[in-house]
Amino acid sequence: MDADGRSAQTFLVDVVARRAGEQRRATASGRDIYAVTAPIVVEAAVRILDGRARRVGVAAAGELFDASDFLRALDPAHLTFTTPDRQTVG
Repeated sequence: MDADGRSAQTFLVDVVARRAGEQRRATASGRDIYAVTAPIVVEAAVRILDGRARRVGVAAAGELFDASDFLRALDPAHLTFTTPDRQTVG
């Protein structure tokens, strides 16, 4: 633990999505996964309660919110998010 009570553990989530010959990649990384997941849950709850969710009922987070806007709302001190240029799948 550091002086702020954060774990020294690091994490990396690397996602590759392919469709119609195109490939997109997104990477999220940071330190202390709980310092990242708690704000994600709170941000999602706030957006649902204030009407910014795109639909009601059971849905994946990607279906409910604009991903880029959602990620920008999170504290960059705890999360790094990158999206390299589109790549064409061979």
